[in-house]
Order: sequence, then structure tokens, then C-alpha cells
Amino acid sequence: MFDGYTIVINTEGLKYVGYIDESGKWSNEGNKWYYNGTLKPGESARFIVVFDTEETGIFNNIVTVETKKTGNKSANNTTEVVLADVGIQKIALSQT
Repeated sequence: MFDGYTIVINTEGLKYVGYIDESGKWSNEGNKWYYNGTLKPGESARFIVVFDTEETGIFNNIVTVETKKTGNKSANNTTEVVLADVGIQKIALSQT
């Protein structure tokens, strides 16, 4: 492994769909993403992770960034998934 950045995502209640990497510098193995590049002070890197869920409830997901130089940093996200109760009713203006 290189001396880069590793993102670990705890995906409680989520089904992984894929990720979008506009830079072409991220790779993925399981719930870990690796940045194969160098960031200078003040620079940032990003990718988009796409999930789906088939469950309702409140999910707490933790993202941890691991680096050899700065140690681990974590962020928490709480998401509430609700089931929409949608109905369709047809209304006709003429009774034919």
C-alpha cells in the first residue's frame, strides 16, 4: 500500500451501488477507497459514493479518513429513511 489516503465507510443499512471518481485517482476494495495521489497543504480530493436502501429507519454512518502523516479523522452522518405513502386517484371531469 502507498503512503496515501484511505477512506473507510461504515455502511449500516445501506446497499453499495457504486462510486464516481472524476479525478481517476481513487480505487476501491470493499468498504475502503484509496487515493493514489499527493495532496499539498490546503488541497482536497473527493469522490461520490452511491448507496441505496430497502429499509426504513435511522442509520448512523461513519466515514474515517486514515493517513500515515496526520492520523485518523472521522465524521458521522445520521440519515432517516422514510417510506413514502403515495396514492394515485383518477378524477374525470366528464362522466362518460
